[in-house]
Amino acid sequence: IIIIFADDLGYGDLSCYGALDINTPNIDRLASEGIRFTNFLSAQAVCSASRAAILTGCYPNRVGISGALFPASAIGLAKEEMTIADLLKQKKYTTGIFGKWHLGDSPEFLPLNQGFDEYLAGEEKKEETKTIRLELKSEDNYNFEGDSVCEFIHLKEKYLHITFNFHFIEWRKKAYMISLVVLILGIASIFNGFDYGVEFAGGRSYTVRMDKNASTSAVRELLKPSFEEFPIVKTIGNANQVNITTSYKIKETATTVEQEVQNKLYEGLKKGGFVNANVTEEEFKSNYIMSSQTVLPTISDDLKKGALWATFWSLLLISIYIFIRFRKWQYAVGTIVALLHDVFVTLAVFSFLRRVVPFALEIDQHFIAAVLTVIGFSMNDTVIVFDRIREYFRKKVGISKTEVINSAINDTMSRTIMTSLTVFITLLILFIFGGEVTRGFSFAMMIGVITGTYSSIFVAAPILIDLDKSDKLTKEEDKEQRIKELKEMA
Repeated sequence: IIIIFADDLGYGDLSCYGALDINTPNIDRLASEGIRFTNFLSAQAVCSASRAAILTGCYPNRVGISGALFPASAIGLAKEEMTIADLLKQKKYTTGIFGKWHLGDSPEFLPLNQGFDEYLAGEEKKEETKTIRLELKSEDNYNFEGDSVCEFIHLKEKYLHITFNFHFIEWRKKAYMISLVVLILGIASIFNGFDYGVEFAGGRSYTVRMDKNASTSAVRELLKPSFEEFPIVKTIGNANQVNITTSYKIKETATTVEQEVQNKLYEGLKKGGFVNANVTEEEFKSNYIMSSQTVLPTISDDLKKGALWATFWSLLLISIYIFIRFRKWQYAVGTIVALLHDVFVTLAVFSFLRRVVPFALEIDQHFIAAVLTVIGFSMNDTVIVFDRIREYFRKKVGISKTEVINSAINDTMSRTIMTSLTVFITLLILFIFGGEVTRGFSFAMMIGVITGTYSSIFVAAPILIDLDKSDKLTKEEDKEQRIKELKEMA
């Protein structure tokens, strides 16, 4: 009985289908004899899980294998699971497995503990096909027809597994000091102040079509003397169409104030040559001002309160969700501390760098949307780490909390980095090419992605050590094992 399993393999990797860098002579021979394998079913389209399903005949999640296991993973295929090798051994077969195992590299997970009598790991070489000759023998002296030899094809994996082994828990005190600085800066930012957008500060907003293209910074500099402050200028569509927002005399309610603001806008743009000299003020109002909006201070106060309540309720509901999901208050507190850390960093950046960067850092509706999005992104990152921590507490009974949490963070590190990097690159492109309207949002999101990744690794998970002095987190029941025991008892 011979079973050949090759994963990460597609038609384009076979020389009989035109592959130039990979030589597959044995599969080519099968193809020349008319053999075609064109359809298959897989429990999961990933290495470890699909192997577990083939060996056990179970859905991979049922036997505790989901996705691909990394080197030095704390989990693997439990030796209590019934494998093909166990079944063959009952029929007095001698069994062997040759090539990549990928179901846990700790001694207790290796093939010799899974019913196999012989195990040889295949050596992987770059751009090379590995051929291993294998012979399966039956103790009943079953006569195979012809040679009982097959060529086991082992192709190099197409992606790189990166193993991390950082001691995050040992570094947590230094991370706490950084977080303390972040907390101080976050509180200080409230006293240092912010630049509020028209939604929160109140103001008048005009969308203006000009007679020539202009940079937003040039328009801001040009109108500062007229409005006694830098207005907010954003490009809308074409380079000659901008949105200009100013809070000049917004608290005054006289009917002549609106006309005065439009007059200053007209004179400033005309002085800079953005409106032709022969255009009258009436023509400017009717033909150049495309739209206008006024947000009074009373309306902006309501928007401020709404934004604060939205942030508060999101944090509260997230903490309740975490508590219900993990059934331990330590996880909820760790999540909230990490999320507050992210919010404080973003506030500090928008407060202390608003006079430094060459673009507007304003607290507006875009900023609130970015903060709420960052909270969700960071929570998702934290939940993945917490899930792995809880899983390891179930699987690795008796191992110290420090080792379990370190292992969980390291095993999810690759996923965390790839997810965060992908999102960051997308936001960076939006920041560079998205225009002035989305620049504040994308910048806040970029800061949030960086701090969210940091807080998930260095704040949320390590703080569990200090919150759990009575070791309650380690008391996790392995429900899968319990179900198996109950079935055996039945």
